[in-house]
Amino acid sequence: MNRRRITVGSLVRHKPSGGIGLVMEHTMWDGDWGAYKVQFTKPVNENKLTQIYDRADMFELVYIQDDDDWFDRGPDANDDQFRQMTAESEES
Repeated sequence: MNRRRITVGSLVRHKPSGGIGLVMEHTMWDGDWGAYKVQFTKPVNENKLTQIYDRADMFELVYIQDDDDWFDRGPDANDDQFRQMTAESEES
């Protein structure tokens, strides 16, 4: 399996909070680490965070692991998957 890169527009999970969202910006955290600004799909934790800036290693890509070609099916398939995941997260 190829290691996928996180880029602007990627659907990611913030490991510490568990929030799922889209990467809106990429910047530098310090001289060694990059950072992302992520807009969450719904408010996260007791502080009701809607977005966050954090170091790059605090995020992981969100996709179905046994469907490795998910990224290669085109933008419409990705949009459908994102809408489905957002609907599921709103139900819980």
